[in-house]
Amino acid sequence: MTESILDEVYRNTEKYQKENSKNMRKDKGQFFTSRLTALKMTDYLSCKNKEVMILEPGAGNGALTISVVLKLIAEGCKNISCVFVENDSKVLSLLEKNVRLLKEYSRKKNVKFSVEIKKENFLISKDLPEADIVIMNPPYKKIRKDSEEAVQMNDYVFGQPNLYSLFMVKALQLLKENGEFSFIVPRSWTSGEYYKTSRKYILKNTDIKNICIFNARDKAFSSENVLQETMIFAGLKKQTQTEKINIDVYEDDRISSKLNYRLPSRILKNIGVNNYLMIPSNEKEIKTLGIFSKNNKTFLEMGYEFKTGPVVEFRNKKEISLNKNCNSVPMFRTANIVKGRFIFPAGINKAQYISSDAKKLLIKNNSTIFVRRLSAKEEGRRLQCCIYNSLDEFKTISIENHVNYLTKKDNTLLTQKELTDIYNLLMTEEYDSYFRLLSGSTQVNAKDLNSLPYLEGLAE
Repeated sequence: MTESILDEVYRNTEKYQKENSKNMRKDKGQFFTSRLTALKMTDYLSCKNKEVMILEPGAGNGALTISVVLKLIAEGCKNISCVFVENDSKVLSLLEKNVRLLKEYSRKKNVKFSVEIKKENFLISKDLPEADIVIMNPPYKKIRKDSEEAVQMNDYVFGQPNLYSLFMVKALQLLKENGEFSFIVPRSWTSGEYYKTSRKYILKNTDIKNICIFNARDKAFSSENVLQETMIFAGLKKQTQTEKINIDVYEDDRISSKLNYRLPSRILKNIGVNNYLMIPSNEKEIKTLGIFSKNNKTFLEMGYEFKTGPVVEFRNKKEISLNKNCNSVPMFRTANIVKGRFIFPAGINKAQYISSDAKKLLIKNNSTIFVRRLSAKEEGRRLQCCIYNSLDEFKTISIENHVNYLTKKDNTLLTQKELTDIYNLLMTEEYDSYFRLLSGSTQVNAKDLNSLPYLEGLAE
């Protein structure tokens, strides 16, 4: 009977998917969890209580809570309450249909079962109960900083807000102390400046028990064509962290080809100045974490500071030019960084000069290290850099916004030895592997570089 309910839930879901285009659902940030992934998320919940209140924000088809209820009933729970929160009018009919199946099954099993579907915006809803269990696949969608949701959750907004991280914070706020949670979310919240405030709250208030990651970035939601790196994140609401965290690694949402690690939480959680959560997926990355987990000072603490180039091309079209003239100085961009070497001019049909009158966009022509801010997903290295030895004929230069450059905090010049040592560090496999762990995206931001441990002697 349990199997037949899930069969029908997913048949109903497939019908809905056929009737509503992927583009329409993508615009809403709506992606359905596969059946096997839903069951895996449920497996991470112990479900020991005999009386349970379950909350599912952004409920969609309701499959996550339905999987939990079926597990609870199988384990003898006789008193279950559920609250689904969903404000998408199109998907509500699917949710209501699937909930009717669950009601009927609970009745036949003589389980005291109550359910409420709140047709509300979760982030601005005021009347939600505390829960014993929160399970969810929240919407993945960027929103404006002045949106109603962002204003309501203003304490956890930093830079460009995304619905899913705000859902995580509010869901944990509604979870009882020692209550259980299981979320499937993008991996991007684990690092990066935009998630700084929400991440701080999440890591402080969770005892992480289980993490599940998918090596194939396009396979965690295989039926939805989602390219986001995705993870399952499960544990307890608690301000103390247990000694070890379980990490499962799967290739895709078929939940096969499993690797498993149990690692000390001290090397995964609260590493660095920004409270990153590090998630290794193989033995090499575990070894890298061990190297970097020692109490080493960061680049910033060592007196170095990476900055981002000041030129934003579409904003500064009037100041930049393709060709050199008597009133221009070089403007360097990612094309000037080629396989670890500085190349100028680059063989591209894009601006490589800027007017010397654009004073606010110019910097001193000092030797430095350039680091690309972006790399292609298929490229072998995330950290791509080169040494720039200052060109003699110019007093000033400029740098495009997709390039980071190294300075010293005390404004003194970098010596040739410092340039060589730091370049050699950044070009090691260990630093590249560590940075991939640090950042779930292809972006290499200056603040992430500044928080890297400075491992003197690693490149020797």
